[in-house]
Amino acid sequence: GASGSRVRESLGPKMPRAKKLLKRKQKKQSAGGSLKKEKHDDKKNKEQVFPDDITKPIPIGHRLWVIPDLKRPDNIDYVSVVERKNNDIPSATPTPLGPPAEKKDVKVHPWRYYIHFVGRDRRMDRWVNYEQLRFTGPDLNIEEHHDNHGFDEQSLKNHEEATKVKNVDAIEIGPHVMETWYFSPFPAEYTKYRKLFFCEFCLSFFGLKSELQRHSKKCTWTHPPGNEIYRSKDQNIEVAMFEVDGGKEIQYTQNICYIAKLFLDHK
Repeated sequence: GASGSRVRESLGPKMPRAKKLLKRKQKKQSAGGSLKKEKHDDKKNKEQVFPDDITKPIPIGHRLWVIPDLKRPDNIDYVSVVERKNNDIPSATPTPLGPPAEKKDVKVHPWRYYIHFVGRDRRMDRWVNYEQLRFTGPDLNIEEHHDNHGFDEQSLKNHEEATKVKNVDAIEIGPHVMETWYFSPFPAEYTKYRKLFFCEFCLSFFGLKSELQRHSKKCTWTHPPGNEIYRSKDQNIEVAMFEVDGGKEIQYTQNICYIAKLFLDHK
């Protein structure tokens, strides 16, 4: 009716169908062009590899060879670079291309690298110095295993990105010192410590041994906070097991999980 025509007039003349289709096509083309431009920019911004320049960093994700122990130069492995950081105490060392230069020409490589041994479990990952890396090496017959551990592809990628660098190298519980295997989500204030000290009774943890010693003088615990359900003295070794209620002992069970995650990649 009249009201409908008035509304149409206020909106302006109707766009012909052919013109609409042309406009949609132009939008798609411009969007595709922008995506192509982004991909081109990504390639342009991708880090380059400079094997002959010791002052340049090795790109993240680059694959090369490593000598884990320089005293055994024949033992060489194929690895990928996971992360890098500034070298706190750099030293004038041989480059991956050969012997060190003369003293007046010596340059220092200012990065250390966190590497993953291709085809091996992530518990082998570690920090290495530049002089342990080689840009050329032997052809190694390596089988790469891809176990998703029940994750979908995107979830596994997110997990590995968040936990790619082990944040604690060792823990000490009572007289026992254990090297760790994987990342564990300790609170941010503990990220500056490479070794953590745990109370062997309440499992409280500290970045300094002096802090643990102060805590030990006040801690009144002598066993886990639960009911003892089993005890054995087989082979002159006394073992006791306790049943702990996680709903009541939240902090204690959380600390157990922190420890467990150091030795479990997927939990």
